Amino acid sequence: MKKAQQLLKEIKNTNVSYAIMDEDNEIYCNKETNNIMDIYGYDNENGHFYGVYGDVVGGQIDSRNVSDEKILNAIKKMIALGEPIKRTELPADADFKRTFFFE
Repeated sequence: MKKAQQLLKEIKNTNVSYAIMDEDNEIYCNKETNNIMDIYGYDNENGHFYGVYGDVVGGQIDSRNVSDEKILNAIKKMIALGEPIKRTELPADADFKRTFFFE
């Protein structure tokens, strides 16, 4: 719970993105798009927003249309899968291994 709250605080205030790595050092990605599932804070020309993107939460949920409580619950689901790792620290292409969430 504390880790999820710390991540929520960070993404609310920072332009940052976290992927989720499992115990085999594989990165969770969406099944259909192969995009990395992530927990993020994003700055753009319209300001800052933050949220979660991934199959484990049914797509993308973010601060533009849901409460912090829902985002916190989504973060908890994501970190139940594995360890958050900054996307800037992901393994190089040759070492990048994907895994997928299956219900």
